[in-house]
Amino acid sequence: KAGDDIQLGNFSVTPFLVDHSAYDSYMFLIKAEGKKILHTGDFRTHGFRGKGVLPMLRKYVGPVDVLIIEGTSLSNDGLPSVSESQLQHKAKELLSSYKYVFVICPSTNIDRIASFHEATPRGKYFLCDAYQKDIIEIARKHGGVHSSLYSFRKALVYNRFLEEKAERAGFCMMVRTSGRFLETLKKYRENHNSECLLIYSMWDGYLRQSGNVSQSLMDGFQNSIHLHTSGHATNQAIVEVCSTVRPTRAIIPIHTFSPAKFAGLGLPFHIEHLSDGQVFEVK
Repeated sequence: KAGDDIQLGNFSVTPFLVDHSAYDSYMFLIKAEGKKILHTGDFRTHGFRGKGVLPMLRKYVGPVDVLIIEGTSLSNDGLPSVSESQLQHKAKELLSSYKYVFVICPSTNIDRIASFHEATPRGKYFLCDAYQKDIIEIARKHGGVHSSLYSFRKALVYNRFLEEKAERAGFCMMVRTSGRFLETLKKYRENHNSECLLIYSMWDGYLRQSGNVSQSLMDGFQNSIHLHTSGHATNQAIVEVCSTVRPTRAIIPIHTFSPAKFAGLGLPFHIEHLSDGQVFEVK
């Protein structure tokens, strides 16, 4: 449970729930022999729950000896991302402009699914398959009690009983690049192409990989768009976290192809670059 200490021998590990594109992500505060290490894992501050990251660190973590922090976005120069709220606003505009909207995004990106769910206008259906609905139900069970964002009141499994109703009313459909979705996409591409919009809501680097099915699906639609925001910390978020916990021994970059770029962030802390398998002793 978030905030509860877990004892592992001489180590105390405390998980703290954070905002990330994968639901149920945590930072870990590790304490032993009077030392404190914060492992951020992947996180961001521009999502729906991102505003709670820094207050949580100030209240429950404080200064640490070592900060192990992600730097995934440094490879892209850590440019500012649009917020999840801004993305939702844009999605609402698009869903009002097109009758049939198909969205390709990871089934585990609950905040993104919630964005499109909340952006779906009254009178239109919000559709998914049984696998996605199971994941939504898990999020509803655990997150819906804390926020209406995760209530997913309109979410329905697309089936033959809904086909005619959905075609008449219009919809937002979360799709995967396999199974029955391919048949549905083909039907609407051939019969309603001008009224359709296909939204690709994932990192666009996947589209450049050979054999990517999503690109071929997008090419078949008259209207397609890339609408995404990162699940990872921007440069500003990295600086803010480092400045909040002020590591006295070292910052150790992880999850990045560009660890050297930490030096360009102007941080007044020692940065330790470790290779795989290399030991760093906290004295």
